[in-house]
Amino acid sequence: VQAAANLEFLNCLGILVFEDDEFDGSAEMTRGEFARQAALLLNESEELYETLESPYTDVDSYTDGVGAILMLTERKLFNGYGDGTFRPDDGISTDEAGKVATRMLGYSVIDSSVDFLRVKSSLGFSEIRPLTYSDAVELFVRLLESDCLELDYVESDDLGTYYPYTAERTFLEVQFGVEKRTGRITANRFIFC
Repeated sequence: VQAAANLEFLNCLGILVFEDDEFDGSAEMTRGEFARQAALLLNESEELYETLESPYTDVDSYTDGVGAILMLTERKLFNGYGDGTFRPDDGISTDEAGKVATRMLGYSVIDSSVDFLRVKSSLGFSEIRPLTYSDAVELFVRLLESDCLELDYVESDDLGTYYPYTAERTFLEVQFGVEKRTGRITANRFIFC
């Protein structure tokens, strides 16, 4: 029941939209499809990125989701491989998906590996295995409900310095302007979609 409610909630945001009989939660998600869905969570048009030159030998203007792949690459949220490929048709692992989601919350391995790993594990996948569509539903809902790491501007001697801090605002609030209250996510435009 909760899985169906989570999928319905994501559908209200335009993410993982399927007809009831089309959703196969056990199907494995590809890297390209994950990029398309993750880009939707950023609430920004991927069309702006479609004209960028692809750093990948296997992603061109004819690749499904090229804008999403290039958006996530440009923002340093999703990486390709050392051989210059992205492999959009390959499956994505729970580990890779967790890393992308953690970066979307504002965490970076370079900033603090302890915080990065703590947040990544809080998103729910401790074992490495292929990511299914049901896993993606769970991951995206947890991402939306998680607190973001934001930058706070502190002024000092006419020079400003940015300090990251964990915000009191969730990813859902930052990206969609929707507040989470008393354990239920609610907003005028998303209640009863």
